[in-house]
Amino acid sequence: MAIFIIYTALFNANAQTPFNDPNWILIPTWHDEFNGLEINSTYWTVKNYFDHYLYSVDISDCSFTKGDEGQLYRNRKRSYQGQNERETSIYNYDIENGTLKLLLQNDNCDCPPNMRTPWGCSMQYYFDHCGDNIPLYHFSSAAIELKDDFRFKYGYIEARVKMNCGNGFFPAFWLFGIDDSSLHQGSNYQEIDVFEMQYGHYEDNLGIVHDQNIMTSNRHYTLEQIHKSTLYTIYDYTNYHNYGLEWTPSKIIFYVDGYIYRIEKNDGIFDSKKIIFNFAIHENEANNLGDYFPGIMDIDYVRIYKPRTDYSTILNMNNYDFSSHDNKVKKKIIMTGNNALQTTDNVYLRATDGVEINGDFIVPLGAELYIDVNEAY
Repeated sequence: MAIFIIYTALFNANAQTPFNDPNWILIPTWHDEFNGLEINSTYWTVKNYFDHYLYSVDISDCSFTKGDEGQLYRNRKRSYQGQNERETSIYNYDIENGTLKLLLQNDNCDCPPNMRTPWGCSMQYYFDHCGDNIPLYHFSSAAIELKDDFRFKYGYIEARVKMNCGNGFFPAFWLFGIDDSSLHQGSNYQEIDVFEMQYGHYEDNLGIVHDQNIMTSNRHYTLEQIHKSTLYTIYDYTNYHNYGLEWTPSKIIFYVDGYIYRIEKNDGIFDSKKIIFNFAIHENEANNLGDYFPGIMDIDYVRIYKPRTDYSTILNMNNYDFSSHDNKVKKKIIMTGNNALQTTDNVYLRATDGVEINGDFIVPLGAELYIDVNEAY
């Protein structure tokens, strides 16, 4: 992997997102702007009677490893009684004015006995099978995940999101690879967290408390949580921001509002993933919440892009007219002789086998140049 970024502009420049890099093309068969009245059930599954409560359960001796999330995910959508009248019952998701809303509610709820499974209502499953009194869930929420037919492998994904905050609130946007029924069967647990917001969480190794200006991104490789985590300062996630991820065979790049804040080598996340949005809560941190409920995550859109490709071409540049560049990923780019950008140029050159610069190549003040060498995908 090789990345070269040359900015000679007077002001900060955007990174290589689809907004300003014409090498990317929106996948026409899948993106969601949430413009309808109902969630698109062709794309999405809305989780129902699922708690993400236990990491593992062994019923033979009633031992388990407990997580700290306290919500039960439900598929209750806000419904209408009449043209201008809404029901007052508790709901966990809605689509309104082109925005998908996921809601964390402060309400006691229960699972029917047939839904108490290790990959469903696992908390109540454990207590039911071990002869203990079955506790209620104190919070309900929503989680949506992309269906198997629309899993993707490599590319650029972006979502425009905002959410509110309260102690213990734990909304997330992430990529994961396995089904719920395989969670405790030694499957592939590779995961990429585009963001996790953990308002009120104390980061003991840094001595800080998370607020609405701190986000976390992660890469997980195994169930045992071997991962790399990064904190990033963002200006108030209760406002809309564009959260992006470029995932390739050799690197993983994280973005906020078109700016790179983290570049990592891809050490082994190679399988196709589903997109997940959810609003969890750290139950042991959920205190003094008062009027913070409901927790709300607003998702304006989610889009996946792939690069334009011309993998068979070796492009030779000599006195090259960059205005005519077709913005496709080449097999190789070779610069010879004299080449120069104009002061207003914003040029992105991508290749799979290499970029060679043999000769003069002028990047004047005001121009922007991005060069990426990455294997084909």
